[in-house]
Amino acid sequence: MSYSCEISSCCYQTRNRKLYNKYKRECGGNDPVAFYIFRSGISLDSTRRDCGRIFANFQKQDVGLDHNDVFDYFKFLDEEQIKNKNTIKKEYGLIRRILNVSYAVDKTKFPRANFKSKKRLKSVNKNPALSRKLLLEICNELYAKDYKMEALVVHLMFACALRADEVRFLMFNNIKKDRIGTSIVIYRSKTEEEQTLAIDQDLEDRIEEYKQILIKAGKYIEETRYTTRGEQKRGIFIFKDSYIWVYRLFIKRFKEILGDDFGITPAIMRSSAISDTTGEGNIIQAARLANHKDMRITRKHYLAAQKPFEVGREERKE
Repeated sequence: MSYSCEISSCCYQTRNRKLYNKYKRECGGNDPVAFYIFRSGISLDSTRRDCGRIFANFQKQDVGLDHNDVFDYFKFLDEEQIKNKNTIKKEYGLIRRILNVSYAVDKTKFPRANFKSKKRLKSVNKNPALSRKLLLEICNELYAKDYKMEALVVHLMFACALRADEVRFLMFNNIKKDRIGTSIVIYRSKTEEEQTLAIDQDLEDRIEEYKQILIKAGKYIEETRYTTRGEQKRGIFIFKDSYIWVYRLFIKRFKEILGDDFGITPAIMRSSAISDTTGEGNIIQAARLANHKDMRITRKHYLAAQKPFEVGREERKE
């Protein structure tokens, strides 16, 4: 079946031609994807490239545009455990949206996704958790060297157990104060939900300090960002609009500041935050921090992960 689709004439108006062509180049020259991106207003470059890559792989399988054919293709991936269930669910949702926007396929007729593949994601490894003491030492060293933004990233990621792609949605507007204390509303990218977590006075002061830095630099401005599913988020964001930037910060920038032996990743940060809270006595609090619906996930992946990271550092010194 041909995958060429008739693009709306509105795309070829003079003011939109360059933008549409830009999207088409970024998604690999794929018209259906470019049209979907154009209509959905997806702003993140990496998301546009991911859309093109996923749809191109889907096209190579020569799957028909029938609702059941599409579902059967992803069900096959699930049953054969070719991909992780979360990856399959994400790609299935994207394909449905592209087919709906570009081909007018009714997305309500697609069978409900209930994938169960337990294939382990390549990027997921069980790493030893960092101790709170070591994290405080890292934060204090960064602050002492006047790297306030970098220190705040570490502090917030540990305090809120953030994934790398959740950092870009932190907003000054979402910091709330009441009689009980101060809290921050964060966006959980995996479940696409908002979660409210309490923060201590030290973290609140450092957020306020960084806010004043942005105000003086003229960077304290309101803007609009979009989630991977096209949901709009508007406010005054704390950090840059890129999760790739977070990885580069850990892989390259922190090594330049703290030394080549710095081997911490965003995944280790999140694991450490949850493990620090985890224990038989407070497994509920740890699951709540991780935003896990099932406490067995917390117990399986984080309770056993508790291991004093600084011991390894001392052993290397010897």
